[in-house]
Amino acid sequence: MRVHYKNLNSVRCIAAFLVVISHVEQIKKDNDLPNHWNTESLVFLLSKIGVALFFVLSGFLITSLLFIEKEKYKSISIKNFYLKRVLRIWPLYFFIIFMALFVFTQIPLLHYNSTHGFWDDGREHLLPNILLFVFFLPNLQALLYGSVRYAGQVWSIGVEEQYYLFWPWVMKKTKTIKRLKLIIISLIAFFILLKISLIKISYIVHNDNLILFLHFLKRQFPIHTILIGCYFAVLNHEKNTREFLTKKSVQVVSYLVLIALVVSQSQFKGFYWEVYAFVFGVIIMNLVNKTSIINLEFKPIAYLGKISYGIYMYHMVLIAIVVRGITTNNILIYILSFGLTIIVASLSYELVEKRILNFKDKISKVHTS
Repeated sequence: MRVHYKNLNSVRCIAAFLVVISHVEQIKKDNDLPNHWNTESLVFLLSKIGVALFFVLSGFLITSLLFIEKEKYKSISIKNFYLKRVLRIWPLYFFIIFMALFVFTQIPLLHYNSTHGFWDDGREHLLPNILLFVFFLPNLQALLYGSVRYAGQVWSIGVEEQYYLFWPWVMKKTKTIKRLKLIIISLIAFFILLKISLIKISYIVHNDNLILFLHFLKRQFPIHTILIGCYFAVLNHEKNTREFLTKKSVQVVSYLVLIALVVSQSQFKGFYWEVYAFVFGVIIMNLVNKTSIINLEFKPIAYLGKISYGIYMYHMVLIAIVVRGITTNNILIYILSFGLTIIVASLSYELVEKRILNFKDKISKVHTS
């Protein structure tokens, strides 16, 4: 069964591009190049916003597809769910990790020391790094040993994989929407309370290393951001709630709130994941419905959304190649970074990923077009 959610590929494109913009500036800074935006904090905030958008979209889409599968076939195939995730995520994930640990470090152009300390080459703690990557704990790897240069973006893939461990089982075993909502709200509340507790502890302790650890811990495990997307997928199945949240007035307010949040650069003392996630939940819920006041269904943008996984995974090393080997001109850095990333991601999609996805579709009872 094929399902089409309009606008979502374009949303993926937007999320990926926000991350790329932010990482262009991070890699420029890592190579002692000036920031040409009016504010550095806004540019760095964009990657967090982009990842939050990815998380909410993932939770919304996966929950919606599992809902459809359960309603149509009276059950959910856990085996097929995991096989589809393996086919979609694992090939590119392991390829990037292998290249970052064993290939990029051997290329003089890409191997360098930085005074800013954004990244690590991963070789000092090679074995534990490999084990943490293999067992899909890249967010814990970043927490313990520092993000591996050119593979730092995979931390969010780890969060997704950790979410997959339990969510299809919850969907399969939960009999009513009311109970499912209660489970989601309880889990979101648990993670938020845990985060608050970590913040309080960091104020009490006086050990700098422990404070740094707590800071990363509360930032690297935002599974509840995905669960917020799940919550809005559930709300989308409730007619009265859906009709209210998709009113034009609610849509206008949600977009205005999003603009205000971005312009103000507010990070809500570390609770930006939660705030942006709820706003994105409302927006995504509206975009997939016919009542949406915004149409993002443009073929070029939608195609970039289709290859957004490749854009997300390849962009770090391609930006570094541009910055370190081609140009230091700010405008050219952006043009070449985006251009090369799109070309490589497109080739990867057309030559490799698409073939794997075709097999994935054959085993899917419900999949997106």
